[in-house]
Amino acid sequence: MRLSISLPATANAGLPPRFTVECRDDHGKRDLQWFVGFGGAQDSGFIPPFHRTQTALFPPVYPKVKLKMSYEGYIKWKPVIKDWEALPSGELHYLNPGIGSPNMEPARSFLPFLNSLPGLRIGYARPAKGDPAELFFQTQPLLDEIKKTPDCAAAPYHE
Repeated sequence: MRLSISLPATANAGLPPRFTVECRDDHGKRDLQWFVGFGGAQDSGFIPPFHRTQTALFPPVYPKVKLKMSYEGYIKWKPVIKDWEALPSGELHYLNPGIGSPNMEPARSFLPFLNSLPGLRIGYARPAKGDPAELFFQTQPLLDEIKKTPDCAAAPYHE
């Protein structure tokens, strides 16, 4: 199940910036995946979890990107910098803990921050020339949808 919120599209960017939460159930293990598109990125749609085959022994490796996230509402939270991967679609995917990820927290562990401070500011940790500006998402509509979706709401912390 994929749930998204979008910002208004700008005249020069085609597709609007988007923050997406994907709820997964892989053989009884439920978790959340986060995706962000800074505008112009195609929605990659559901990406099934990687399962080894004889022709594909290892998952694909994509370039890593450091994004800065801060949670805002009536107060501003200290920003955190986490690793994401740049997908061929142009979307960025949060790297949940595991082999090949330096992140120690799964995406689900950030939901309490979003529940208490329902605004997410996200941007490049060290923006280079040409990188898009930070985005600010009001996440309350997305949180409401997550609570209504059984697979998302019931998913325990998964590491």
